[in-house]
Amino acid sequence: MRDSKSFNFMTCLFQLLVWTSLIVAICAYNSRSINRIITISIFCSVYVIYIAMEFCSDVLKYICSKTNQSGIFEKLGQFYSSYPVIKFDCECYHYKYQKAHNYRRGGRGGITMHSVRVISYKDTLIFPYYSGRDVSGLFYLNCDNPESKYYVQLEIEEEINFADTISYMDYEKTKDRFWRKNVFKDKLFYFKESRYLPDLEKEILVKINDSEPCFVNCFWYFIFTMLTLTELYKFYFNSLCVNQKYKIRKLISTRYDLNQQIYNNFIPQIDVISRQQSYDENYYNYINNDYKLKLPTVEELEKSEKYKKNIPKYKLSKGGKESHAGVIIDDPEILVFDSNMPPEAFDLMKGHVDRNKNKKLKKKTTLELLA
Repeated sequence: MRDSKSFNFMTCLFQLLVWTSLIVAICAYNSRSINRIITISIFCSVYVIYIAMEFCSDVLKYICSKTNQSGIFEKLGQFYSSYPVIKFDCECYHYKYQKAHNYRRGGRGGITMHSVRVISYKDTLIFPYYSGRDVSGLFYLNCDNPESKYYVQLEIEEEINFADTISYMDYEKTKDRFWRKNVFKDKLFYFKESRYLPDLEKEILVKINDSEPCFVNCFWYFIFTMLTLTELYKFYFNSLCVNQKYKIRKLISTRYDLNQQIYNNFIPQIDVISRQQSYDENYYNYINNDYKLKLPTVEELEKSEKYKKNIPKYKLSKGGKESHAGVIIDDPEILVFDSNMPPEAFDLMKGHVDRNKNKKLKKKTTLELLA
């Protein structure tokens, strides 16, 4: 992921502030000691903030993850074989007020009240599932201009979905039970869902040219940053690169084995400069042996039909202006939803929940729990 415009604006601003504060500090060096100390302190503070921001830049992440064309095969193979994780996190908390004494020089002190957040309970749940499969599709490394460019800034995204409606219904039930278990343990409640691939590198710099500039490494980035010339270095670095995005897509199932032959149409392959390599099935098919498989009943299948719009549909592209032939593309009819939204029974509660504003809902859900 490339740095946002606001982040680039802030780094440029702080680079100018560093130069300005340095000039002011030099001019004030021969003045009174108090002015000298103030100007030097301002310069040091701005300089430290500037260094910290530049070390968080995505340009440094790309440089640290530099690889070649053969290395991208290995990295993507690891991503294809990785297990997706869906995790629920919650915090139950309340606020309490504490007294603070403010002492004034040459006068009497005062007492003020300030609120402190007190977390009384935390809980985490990893959503269990039986099998999964990678449906990322073909990958084409952008090497259209290898003579004028040296690298590809490959930005990798992740997408984790469900392969069938019964799996999505199991997900909704698990999420609902997690909410009911924790939502009333304190006055306030916060919920967050995370979907991710462990050890996924989202910024990869791929070398596509036989020659390589000598300045593209961590050492020179550090030198340019210390000299407050990082923005000039970024301009030089971006002129050497081609930008490209690729999405790692995973499907998981709680009731079915995705190794069945019916799913083989989605086996991904990689094409790098007219050279194609297909991975063995163990790269993108995996089964959780610790999960006890329970096939769905007819009633469960009927109930799960209402989640049909939440199940992604992928189709192979026939080629065109936007995508190459064989690339798996999304079905635009897929319903977009926010995974951090509460279950239907708690649809009035979003994010931070205040018990006082949901007294009627509390009575309702308490009766449901007793039932």
